[in-house]
Amino acid sequence: MQTPEVLDRVQAEEFYRRALAGNTAMGEARINLANLLMETRRLPEAISNYEIARSQGFENPTMLVNYGVALIQSGQNDQAAAMWERALELHPDPQTAEGIRRNLQRLRGQ
Repeated sequence: MQTPEVLDRVQAEEFYRRALAGNTAMGEARINLANLLMETRRLPEAISNYEIARSQGFENPTMLVNYGVALIQSGQNDQAAAMWERALELHPDPQTAEGIRRNLQRLRGQ
């Protein structure tokens, strides 16, 4: 038997996929699907959805941070750094910006 949390994720994934089947340019649905896929360790598919969202013009600091995390978990450190640098260019809130800077420093071994 699946736990409520697992059922919620399954239902959420189905919801996002149905929404995208009707309109592939739904940025928030695409980003939410990518986040869900990353949380469930389906990294190649998560990365692909982040890339689609970006190609459609949907990006924000939080999405780029999450995209960077998926890239790190896939061993793509240089690409992750590029996403986090792009997130900083979008002027995130001070707390998020500080977290991004710390992540970049750790990634670069500083």
